[in-house]
Amino acid sequence: MPSPAFLSARAGHWTGDGTGVTVILPPPGTVGSGEVRGGAPATREFDLLDPVRLVDRVDAVVLSGGSAFGLAAADGVARLLRERGDGFPTPLGPVPVVVGMSLFDGSVATTPPGASSGEAALLDALSDSAEPFPTGRVGAGTGAHTGKWRSRTDPGGVGIAYGRVGPASVVVIVAVNAWGDVITQAEPTVSAADMLTPDVPFGRGNTTIAVVLTDARLSKSDCFLLAQSGHTGFARAIHPAHSRYDGDAVVALATGELPTPAADKGGGTVPASERGGARVPASELGSGSVPASERGGARVPASELGSGSVPTSEQGGAKVPASKQGGGTAPAPNPGSGAVQVDLDLLRAVTAEVTADAIRSAVRSD
Repeated sequence: MPSPAFLSARAGHWTGDGTGVTVILPPPGTVGSGEVRGGAPATREFDLLDPVRLVDRVDAVVLSGGSAFGLAAADGVARLLRERGDGFPTPLGPVPVVVGMSLFDGSVATTPPGASSGEAALLDALSDSAEPFPTGRVGAGTGAHTGKWRSRTDPGGVGIAYGRVGPASVVVIVAVNAWGDVITQAEPTVSAADMLTPDVPFGRGNTTIAVVLTDARLSKSDCFLLAQSGHTGFARAIHPAHSRYDGDAVVALATGELPTPAADKGGGTVPASERGGARVPASELGSGSVPASERGGARVPASELGSGSVPTSEQGGAKVPASKQGGGTAPAPNPGSGAVQVDLDLLRAVTAEVTADAIRSAVRSD
């Protein structure tokens, strides 16, 4: 279903008996990467998400119950996308890049999601329903629980949260089925020292999986860092997180529709909050000029800086060679680090916060 909740992406559910599937369908050209930190993951096509791999596009992400069996839901999504002509182009036709992440629920012992379940969730995402996107115990979160390390089966589910970094937006959708507890800042954390014997029978039925979506223009390596920040959000909202009994995994997707400074090394701007006021176009940084706001007036050409000369405006008139200034040269600003990286880090910080909020909302939604 189309929804402002997912920027230009679409999302849909299939909900069955104690299990389900949630599909996220990003727009064409979306770049993605991901990271697994849990000890017992059930994933599909995750090797392709490594920043060193050739393919950087992601056509769909499938969250499902049913553990390894539930990964079959992605087959139905891939088949339907191929029929639509979507996928990585090859001489023999498109091959959809469909990433799957599955959590462990009761359907492992009964009827886990299959290819038809994935197709149904994708068709829901493609529908024109005006209904709000459902959260709680629906889709991949239908059979989810938390608190199992304390012999509890508190309800888990699907959660969603939003955030912004300047003009860029971040959306996180998560299916929470954690071995640990979902915590809030107002609640005391149960001490692991009191858990001398964790409940092993429930130890292998867990996993929290999430998709981070942003409209920033990011590289595949940037998306990998964003996925890591999603895991930081796991650690803030789940205690304990990333256990050997969880298959915790995060996929980060960047649609690139908004050229932000976190990704657009040649365009974009540096936040005013980091420079005391005015917004400075990255074109000024990339050209080697020092913004006028930082020099009291005129723009200083990069040729003056790069040649080792001190600008005339700072010498009272005459140009003074660097050889008479102690031999050093004034380096031109580096548009590939510095201010640009600060924006990516801000995006990562907000992603961690939004991920934690999405996890908490999954529990509140029940």
